[in-house]
Amino acid sequence: MVEKILSQSITLGDMVSGVSYGCASGLDDLFILSGSTMDSLKNGYQAYVLLERKALRYAVFHPSIAAYASPQITDRYIICPYENNGELMTESCFKEKYQNAYHYLYKNRKRLQARAHCEQWYAYSSPR
Repeated sequence: MVEKILSQSITLGDMVSGVSYGCASGLDDLFILSGSTMDSLKNGYQAYVLLERKALRYAVFHPSIAAYASPQITDRYIICPYENNGELMTESCFKEKYQNAYHYLYKNRKRLQARAHCEQWYAYSSPR
């Protein structure tokens, strides 16, 4: 009977194998912007940045590691070079759709290329 139960069981590891902690940009000081209005956005270096609104997504942060804590939407935004389906935009598409966001990241291309695990220089290092 125990063998039958074990043969039809799934391990805890298998149950949570698709669960992830979220994405990681690998350079939050460039990708994460904060400000109460679109014309007052600053990067992590406190420099003002003017980007297309549609190139940004609300950055949702988990307030703690506590179990069952709800994420909070803040006054922070993240540059999102991804399509709505989660696929990374081609570089030419990103440049065409969001010229300001593209050029902002392009100015920092060397620093972005130095990150590990990036599909492209403008992608997140761990997109999830």
